[in-house]
Amino acid sequence: MFRAANAFDEPVAKATDENLTSENWELNLLLCDKLASNKEADARQCLSAIQKRVVHRNANVQLYALTLVDTLSKNCGDAMHHEIASRAFMQTITKVVRDRSTHALVKQRALQLLKAWADEYKNDDTLGLVADTVHQLREEYYDIDEEPKAPAVPDEQRREEDELQRVLALSLQDQGGPSNWSPTPAAGPSGTARAAEPDPRAAPAASVPATAPAEAPPQAAPSEPKPPVTRPAFVRALYDFVPDEPGELALKKGDKIRVLDSVYEQWWRGEVRQQVGIFPVNYVEPVADETPDLLQEVLELERVVFSQASDIHLLHARLQHLQPTDNFVDDDELQELYQRALALRPKIVKLMDRYHTKVQELRSLNDKFVRARSTLDQLIQGRLEAETPSATSSPPAPSSSSAPIPALMDVVPQEDEKRRLFERARAEVEEYHRQQQASTSQGLEGLQWS
Repeated sequence: MFRAANAFDEPVAKATDENLTSENWELNLLLCDKLASNKEADARQCLSAIQKRVVHRNANVQLYALTLVDTLSKNCGDAMHHEIASRAFMQTITKVVRDRSTHALVKQRALQLLKAWADEYKNDDTLGLVADTVHQLREEYYDIDEEPKAPAVPDEQRREEDELQRVLALSLQDQGGPSNWSPTPAAGPSGTARAAEPDPRAAPAASVPATAPAEAPPQAAPSEPKPPVTRPAFVRALYDFVPDEPGELALKKGDKIRVLDSVYEQWWRGEVRQQVGIFPVNYVEPVADETPDLLQEVLELERVVFSQASDIHLLHARLQHLQPTDNFVDDDELQELYQRALALRPKIVKLMDRYHTKVQELRSLNDKFVRARSTLDQLIQGRLEAETPSATSSPPAPSSSSAPIPALMDVVPQEDEKRRLFERARAEVEEYHRQQQASTSQGLEGLQWS
């Protein structure tokens, strides 16, 4: 609880950085050298730093952390083996595997490493907890013993990519680009490169069986109807994206982009910060729709956080009255209170992220509303200015000197009606905000009294 900073936090964070495109074996081996003394304290601190990365929200960080643990297991001594086989680390791995939000690749990698560690430690009875964990998870994940299979690329996907490359080549030729342009698929930080996929056009003629001369070549397949590409309504940027060509959309990590259209298979058109353009699909992740189950989950999360917020208030109050000379390390009640507050923090961070996204959406809607209102005011003002000179230049009729101009009668009521609608909408939004603030303050007062 009140310990010095972990000396392994920084090197472990660098070795498992989310911006890495592959494992940094140099940093991994440097950590192995630091643990060459086989001290239990060093091994415990190192694995404690890795555990924080194993439960990270980014799948790349989790994969790099698991690979780092495997590297330490193969290159370090018994002290690290005992820390890997500890109950705390096995519970962490089990929690990651059972978590529904964990990426499938992370689950698969964790199960593979657990099985490998169980085989590696099978001759040491003191490390039997790894085998017990594998046996426990084997009942839930029956495919733990199966070797991972390379995902097969569907023929339809191959044909779509082939057609996309031809369209891009023709587009470059029409714009005066080099005629000898060759398609080179770019691999983003997520590592989803397609360089290893065979090109149907490059297949030699000898590879076609002689018994099937009437088989249509892959180039004829684009005439077949293609299934519609499913795309989410909103996505979140995983990395920064700097445009290289006109029409591309600049992204910052954490941006929530509204998807407008699927331009190509690997490029979508979207809108963020009042800018519209295309962006690579492998730079974003889908944002779950607001389903009733998700809303209920958020409400339950809010209930848990606010019902247990008194633990944080109580912990803060007790720490305010402690002195450095007090024996607070052996205070079991204080330690238990700290652990409860610590378990509550991930839920608070999750709610903060959700509220931050909602605030961004509301600000974007407000900006659009302000621009729409300004545009409407300009149109009304322009209409009035266009109608007023024509009305004043014509000679007034004696019988209708006090009657309003018909054109102005059509404009002014419309302006008044629009303004009334705007004022009514603004009043409703302000009333909603007041209700939200009142309910939040009442909940906090109730927690403080409890």
